[in-house]
Amino acid sequence: MISDLRITTATGEPARCEAGGWVLDEARRWRLTAPGGPFEVRLDARRLEWDQRMGGVCFDLPFAVGHLRLELRQGGRRWEVPLRVRPAPSKLRSADWEALLTDLEAWLPGLVAGAEGPRVGSVGTQGVAAPLLAEALLPLLPQLERALLVVLQSPRRRMKDRLHPLPLHRTRAADRETVAWLAQRPREAAWLDPVRSRELSGPPPEVYQRITEDTLDHPANRHIAWLVQRLVQRLTETADALERHSGSSLNDSTAWTTARAAALRTAAARLNRRRRGSFLRQIRPQPASQTAMRVVLDHPAYARVHRLARRVLAARFRLEESPESAATRPSFELYELWCLLAVQRELAVTLGADFRWRSRGLQALLTLDGTGGGAGFVAVAGSRRLELLFNPTFTSALRPTPAHGRTSLSTERRPDLVITWTAPGCRRWLVLDAKYRAGAANLGDALASAHLYRDALRWEAFGGRCLGAYLLAPRASDDAALWFEPAFHDANGLGVLALTPGTAVSELTRRRIAGVIAG
Repeated sequence: MISDLRITTATGEPARCEAGGWVLDEARRWRLTAPGGPFEVRLDARRLEWDQRMGGVCFDLPFAVGHLRLELRQGGRRWEVPLRVRPAPSKLRSADWEALLTDLEAWLPGLVAGAEGPRVGSVGTQGVAAPLLAEALLPLLPQLERALLVVLQSPRRRMKDRLHPLPLHRTRAADRETVAWLAQRPREAAWLDPVRSRELSGPPPEVYQRITEDTLDHPANRHIAWLVQRLVQRLTETADALERHSGSSLNDSTAWTTARAAALRTAAARLNRRRRGSFLRQIRPQPASQTAMRVVLDHPAYARVHRLARRVLAARFRLEESPESAATRPSFELYELWCLLAVQRELAVTLGADFRWRSRGLQALLTLDGTGGGAGFVAVAGSRRLELLFNPTFTSALRPTPAHGRTSLSTERRPDLVITWTAPGCRRWLVLDAKYRAGAANLGDALASAHLYRDALRWEAFGGRCLGAYLLAPRASDDAALWFEPAFHDANGLGVLALTPGTAVSELTRRRIAGVIAG
């Protein structure tokens, strides 16, 4: 059946099939057909409705790049179809997209994980502030269970000495401690004399002997018991939180949260069964001691359980902060975030080593249900100061002027990036708006926002009007070459700049970004 499966665009253009699965473009409608239907079809956590007349299903892919799992079920049989969603060819090449993700993950681990679409990216060892435990770490739980099983099959043991009472007549060997004990107690020692013992009545006395026994009550095993207990608790809490927030307005949120909650509960139940069905049940759970950590550092199986468990238990994974979490951020939003990083790098090169940089509010970028407003960078050298703001708010002129002094002549506006420059006798500012678009048709519509920002935004503390308003696009195109030309920029105070991940910044883009400094 899988060999007869077909995936095409809505207009009938076939998708490319590679050894690793089907390759689809983002932000397009796709049609899947397969003979022998109907089938139950799931695209990741979303159930697709089978159209019997068409003999398949239709599904839309959002602006998001990564990997998806398509499942077909019929009766007791199941087929899995791997999908790879690539960037829109008109915007970024796959190599450029990989460079974008690499830059963002190196800068803020977990930033690529967000609110909709296919899964992609990774999470650093320190965890992320956004509630991504279910998506980022759920794939690790089978590995963790396998590692735990290795520990349970070959656990670390220790030899334990204890004093055990034995009737004197059952003692076969006397150690030094037993002899010293008898030497201090003549009445008990008399039972060892064959003649005197005949005159004694009652049961023979008990003597304490030191016995060495093999035990599983090792500090390393106590630590494993503690980790498993905490894991079961954390996974259950996460499942509860996901179910509480399963009705959010995000795309497919209900299906996503329900599926992840069920998977987390299953993983918690499996770990708990492993614990209750093993020697861990009789061991007192205890956080890692120095002895336990020596075993963890020395024993590969214990080290693997410890490493995987600590990732799940990382304190920065909390669902209370932003419950509406799902797979990844849209690709256009990731491009906006990458532009923030790229512009800051270019400004740092332009300003040189005299300026001291500091970031602020970057945690706002990791919050999935916010705008990221308040995030940015500040560079200072004496009386000179540069600020790079992400998504700042310009309040409508119909409302009272806010304390920050940023206003819009029309409705409230939020450009992606704003650069301000302060120097003796000079204060000015520049607007940059990242647009994940290419080609004249797409950029023509987007250029309207540059008009709005140039004409409507005011910041009196920095001279009122902005110095210019430019779009940042992932690539230039021949049919829109005019909007990328310096003469067009100079004549109109707006235009488009190319800013491509993995590619050196052009001299024109560098000059425009640094233009707020040079004036």
